[in-house]
Amino acid sequence: MKQTIVMEANEAIKTFWDYIDSDKNLRFKVASKQEHIVIDFVDFCSYDQDLAEYLLQNPIEAIKCFEIALEKANPDLDKTSLKVRFKNLDKIESCNIRIRDIRVENYNRFYVVNGTIRSISDVYGQVISRKFECPVCGNVLNVLQPPFGEKREPTKCGCGRKGKFTQLSQNEVDTQKMVIEEEFDSLEGNQQPNKIDIVMQYGLTGKNIEKFNTLGSRVSVTGAILTKERIVNRRVTNELDKYMEANYVQQLDEKYKEIEITEEDKKKIKKYSARDDFMDICISSYAPHIAGNEEVKKAIILQMYGGVNSSDKKTNKKNRGDFHVLLVGDPSVGKTQLAKAAELIALKYRYTSGARASKAGMTVTIDKEEFLNTWTIKAGAVILANKGICV
Repeated sequence: MKQTIVMEANEAIKTFWDYIDSDKNLRFKVASKQEHIVIDFVDFCSYDQDLAEYLLQNPIEAIKCFEIALEKANPDLDKTSLKVRFKNLDKIESCNIRIRDIRVENYNRFYVVNGTIRSISDVYGQVISRKFECPVCGNVLNVLQPPFGEKREPTKCGCGRKGKFTQLSQNEVDTQKMVIEEEFDSLEGNQQPNKIDIVMQYGLTGKNIEKFNTLGSRVSVTGAILTKERIVNRRVTNELDKYMEANYVQQLDEKYKEIEITEEDKKKIKKYSARDDFMDICISSYAPHIAGNEEVKKAIILQMYGGVNSSDKKTNKKNRGDFHVLLVGDPSVGKTQLAKAAELIALKYRYTSGARASKAGMTVTIDKEEFLNTWTIKAGAVILANKGICV
């Protein structure tokens, strides 16, 4: 078990200030009045491991101290938009966690989760604080508003007055919520993908990020795992629902972009493609545990490879290069096994069957999302398997 790092707020602010002062590039970013300061967590660890551990164990408190240190570094900055973000947290193995592995001991800690966007809300304004004035003594009370639940007002003033305070102002921020679920290839056997709710605020709702956050997109989210009370029949229960307050969101490229082809690989590809029996080699290597079915294997291989989109200029008719394969046959002849064998080859694969296909829909379905507090479009198997294979 890692040692618990305890640090006073003033000590943390000073330590973060020392880190800012020691980094010339960071000082330049602060001086240039950038809206968000992105810190490489690996470099941050190499500077002070105890400080990095303090961030992992107390993310909300630590990030607030860091932002106060940034404000002191340049008092001219707009304090409402000055935010610090941490990238490359996924480079630290212990900071990565699967959604299904999140437990109570992981609450209020800093982690990275990967997943596929299942549903996402529009960008809306959320009130994070309200200022009230006491009509008796004129005292101004600042009340922080919870991220979930009803409007919160002061209950009592220092002069003794209770209730009926006058609201002076409120502070709003851009907010967007999304639900991500585990990637299919990370599951074992017949496991169903688990999901987690994500809250994004401030610069994470910008147009440059929003255009990539679409249904079916793969994302890596760095943030604090927090909890909220579960409400059943308008009553607060002792059960807690987990969610993540995002600090940094990274769009993951399609997996085929992650594959590096060497010069030797290119030579082998050209060598095999020139052979007359190239297709026979592919067929014999696909699902070798199932004998025969050469035509079926050939069809699935060609489907994974894909065709070429074409169009007829005279009729202006467009022909799609991709096609579907329908396997029909008696029970226990290997249809499912032949189709599932594509998982070992396809770079993006999705499997659904029975009730799952009927309930969620193959394309999209409209459903009431409690976390997003609205009716939303949820991606089905075909959408989540975009540019891949859906069985």
